[in-house]
Amino acid sequence: MEISSQGDGTSTISGTILNNNATDIADMTFWSFTINEFGDTTGACLNVGNEINAGSIDNTALSGTTVAMSASWTWTQTGLAVPLKDILGNSIVVSSAVAPNAAAAVGCCVLGKAEPEVVAPDM
Repeated sequence: MEISSQGDGTSTISGTILNNNATDIADMTFWSFTINEFGDTTGACLNVGNEINAGSIDNTALSGTTVAMSASWTWTQTGLAVPLKDILGNSIVVSSAVAPNAAAAVGCCVLGKAEPEVVAPDM
């Protein structure tokens, strides 16, 4: 998952769902993404705290798409109305379900800065 700041003060978020399961991820599987108050992802995402109102990350569905075993699916959302600096150190929880109101957490991570790309000096 990657979040980048845009010049207009919004952020763009994109991510890739990789299917490491022994079965396909079915068409119309719903995915939801929440930004939470703490960056503590221990305990299978139970210590992330409450969802914070940091802007809305659109829920998404595999509409007309099945993700086969060992395949991936990438999505992007532009215009996330939160500056990236305001959510660094918080966590994001990814949930999945076959019905939009029955989601269960499948993973989480801390929102942090990536190290800058190392560029070799000219010789």
